[in-house]
Amino acid sequence: MKEPKFYTRNVLIKLFPKYFKGKLIDVGAGRAKYRELLKPHIKEYVAIDNLSSDYQYKSEQDKKRVNHVGDASSLPFDSNEFDSALCTELIEHVEDPLEVVREVYRVLKPGAYFILASGWLSPFHEEPKDYWRFSEDGYKILGSKAGFDFIETKPQGGMFTSLVYIIARNIELRGNRWAKRGLRKVDFLKRMIELIMEKLDDLIPTPDSVGHVVIFRKP
Repeated sequence: MKEPKFYTRNVLIKLFPKYFKGKLIDVGAGRAKYRELLKPHIKEYVAIDNLSSDYQYKSEQDKKRVNHVGDASSLPFDSNEFDSALCTELIEHVEDPLEVVREVYRVLKPGAYFILASGWLSPFHEEPKDYWRFSEDGYKILGSKAGFDFIETKPQGGMFTSLVYIIARNIELRGNRWAKRGLRKVDFLKRMIELIMEKLDDLIPTPDSVGHVVIFRKP
């Protein structure tokens, strides 16, 4: 069965060829899960993370996927060093999102694109802290204050998709081991429901979504 189109991975697959090239920095890369997807489109992949997430880093092997250990608000790179930048599921976990976006702006070359993704209707999830949620208007202000031009936003699903996501994600985060095991056993059914919800989202469009994938450009 095909995956729902609102999954972050599926949104990014369509965007990588259009916006990414050259040397790329993945800010808050976690286990660098997009490394292989990016390889056909870029020349060099650089993953940086502060290794603070117990969810992401369950073993020493996981930590080895990161090229640099550092803080997203003070990137250890030269200005105008990178041709592309990616930051997914990080901005909600930092104390000062604008500081991070300004740092990404600093290390990018003029004309480079920056893809930023985060949740909107997303359950509270500490990694190790969970501070922020941004609407499309919020992203536009964030990017503008950092100096970026806003290009476009790709919402991830809609109201109906979000309802299913919130229930399933809460079970993943807070359910006991029997609830989590049960969710894994009905993964096929869950995916089928998600695909149905996507069809309903098309019938009743709303500004609410699971999250947003936003594209900026450094002038």
